[in-house]
Amino acid sequence: MKLEFNKQARNNLEAIGAGGAIKKDKRVLLKLPDLGKLEARATSPLLDKFTLLTLGEKEDQLANAYSVTMRLVEMTKHFKRFDLQDVFYIVKTTVDATDGSLQPVTSPAPLYLLDDYAKVSIKEVQDSIQFFRIYGKDYHIQNLEWSELFLEQSCEDELKKKVLENMMNVPDLERGGPLFFKIMMNIITSNTEEAIRTLTSKLSTFKITSIQGENINKAVSQLRGAYRCLLISEKVPHDISDRLINVFRNTSVEEFNSTFKTMKDNIRIENQKYETEDILQIAELTYTEMMENGLWNAPLTTQESSFVVTTTCWNFGGKGHKADECPSKKVTNQVIHPTQNRIRGKWSAPRNGEPHMKTINGKLFKYNPNSKRWDKQSDEAGLSSAAGVSNAVTKVASDSKPSETSEPAACVASFSTIVQTGAQDAFNRFSH
Repeated sequence: MKLEFNKQARNNLEAIGAGGAIKKDKRVLLKLPDLGKLEARATSPLLDKFTLLTLGEKEDQLANAYSVTMRLVEMTKHFKRFDLQDVFYIVKTTVDATDGSLQPVTSPAPLYLLDDYAKVSIKEVQDSIQFFRIYGKDYHIQNLEWSELFLEQSCEDELKKKVLENMMNVPDLERGGPLFFKIMMNIITSNTEEAIRTLTSKLSTFKITSIQGENINKAVSQLRGAYRCLLISEKVPHDISDRLINVFRNTSVEEFNSTFKTMKDNIRIENQKYETEDILQIAELTYTEMMENGLWNAPLTTQESSFVVTTTCWNFGGKGHKADECPSKKVTNQVIHPTQNRIRGKWSAPRNGEPHMKTINGKLFKYNPNSKRWDKQSDEAGLSSAAGVSNAVTKVASDSKPSETSEPAACVASFSTIVQTGAQDAFNRFSH
C-alpha cells in the first residue's frame, strides 16, 4: 500500500481536531442555508447541563462539584471546535478624552475569561463585549450571540432563570456569551457562602468507605472536582494537602493507608510539602497496582453511604451494585452453591463445611470472620505494590526536601518519574 501525505503541515490546533468545523473567518463564504446549519451545530447544548451547587443533606456536594468541572471542560472543547473562543479574551478599554470613543488598553497577555473569570469584574466583561460589537469583525458578533445561545440552552431551568434575571437591565450592546458565562459561574460557585463552606467541609469529612468497594478512582474524581471548584472560587483551604492525605489514610486496606501515613510523617517531621494533584495521582497509582495484583480486598458493602442500592450483582451474587460496576475482577471459575441457584465469586465468604484457607490469584488467603474479608497470608515472594509505592514516596520526600541547593520543583519531578515509569520501576531506580 502506498501512503500519501500533504506537503503543507497543519498547525497544532488543526492536527488535534480543534480547529473547528469552519474557521470563523471562512464563514463569510458560506451561503445562507449552510451558515444556518453551522449556527445550529454551534449552539447545540451540552447533553449534561450546568446546574446549581446544592446544599441538601441528601445530595453529594463532591459529585456535584465534579459535574460542574466536567461541564467546563466540555464547554471549552465546544468553543474551540466552532472557533467561538476569541470573544472570551477580555479587551480592557479606556475612554478617549477628546472624542469619547473607546480605546483598547495595550496588554501583553489579555485575560482569558474561561480560565480567569474570578479575576475579571462584570463591568470589565461588559466593556470588552461593547468593544467587540463596535470595532470587532462580523464573526465576533456571531461568536458573542452564538456562545450566549449555547450557554443559555446548556443550563438547567433554575440556573438559566437566575442568570437572565441578572441580565434583564443590561443594554444589548453589552450582552453576549462572555457576560452570560461570568454571571453563570458567579451564581454556581457563590450559591451563598454556605455552599462553599459545605464543599470545604466535605473535603475533611469525606469517607472512602462510603463508596461501593472503596473505589479510589471514583473518590479521586469527586475530590478533584471539588478542589477545582474551590480553586476557581479562590477558596482553597491552606491545609488542602493535609486534608486529602487524611482522607486516603483511612480506608479499610492497611497496605494502602501506609503510603499516606508515610506522607503524613514527612509533613510533620520534615516539613515536606505535597501538591494536591500529586496526592491524587499517587492514590490512583497505588490503587491501580493493588487491583492488578489482587491485593485490594476492601469490603464490598458501604458505610453510611448515599451510593447503596438494592441491585443484585450477577458477578458474585452480592447486593449493592450491578455486575458491570463490580469492584472485584470478573469471575472466571464460577461456583454454583448446590442449595442456591446463585453464582458465587472467589471473594465470597465460606459456607458451613467450606475451608477458610484458599488460593486466590496465585496467593494464599485466609478468611477473617470478624472483618468478613479474605486476608492475604505472609509471602516473602509477594511483596505488595502498595509497600513499593510507600517506599517510593518516602524516597521522593527525602530527595525533595528543600535545601539551599535544591529546586522547589524537585518533589514534583520525582513524582513524575513514578507516574511515567510505574511505582516499582521508580522504587528500583531510587534504591540503586
